[in-house]
Formats: sequence, C-alpha cells, structure tokens
Amino acid sequence: MLRAAPALGSFLVALATTQHDLFEANWRNICRAVIVYGLTTIVFAVSRNFMFTLSLLVINGMADAVSVITRSSVLQARTPDHLRGRVVSVGSMFIRSSNEIGGFESGVAAKLMARCLPSCSAAS
Repeated sequence: MLRAAPALGSFLVALATTQHDLFEANWRNICRAVIVYGLTTIVFAVSRNFMFTLSLLVINGMADAVSVITRSSVLQARTPDHLRGRVVSVGSMFIRSSNEIGGFESGVAAKLMARCLPSCSAAS
C-alpha cells in the first residue's frame, strides 16, 4: 500500500488536470510542489503512524505530479518549434539517467564510508 500511494496521488492529479487548469502561475506551482514534496518526504522519514504515512505518500505523489506536469508543459510551450525534438530528447536523457547516476553516487559514497569507518572507529 505504501509503495502504491505516490502513484495514487499522481493519478489523482492527472484526473484533476483533465477538469481544471492548474497552471495559471507555472513557476509558483512548481515552487509550491517542490516544497510540499520535500516536506512530505522529511515528515515521512520520521512518521510512525501508518495512515498518516499513507496520506503523506499520496500528497507526495500529488506534488511530484504537479511539478512534472508543469515543467513538461512549460518546456513544450516555451521551446521554439525547430528545437522542440532536440530539447525534449536531451531532457529525457537526463531524466532517465538520473536514477542510475544517483545509484552510482550512492555506491561510491558507501564504498568511501566503508573504507573510512574502520579507521575512524579505531582512532576513537
């Protein structure tokens, strides 16, 4: 249930965008969505109540969807026609590779910590 909660939030935002224009002040929506996403992630990390955590994850998915939909809409609307394909392909390359880059970064950090911690704990 916890794994599906952000997807439910994203789905609800997708449904809402079919009925309402959520993008009158695009940069404000992105800023709010990023702030809500960050806050719900932080509170999720310390939450102990299942239903509260579930609702946080739904809100987290909603905020993420607003951010993604708004960014992609602005990207399409502001890019000149002759550059649109190139801009979208470069953007999608970075978006799709971000998980792999983050995984690599986490692996490097874990390896460095594993090398440092035995010597750090021996020094104290």
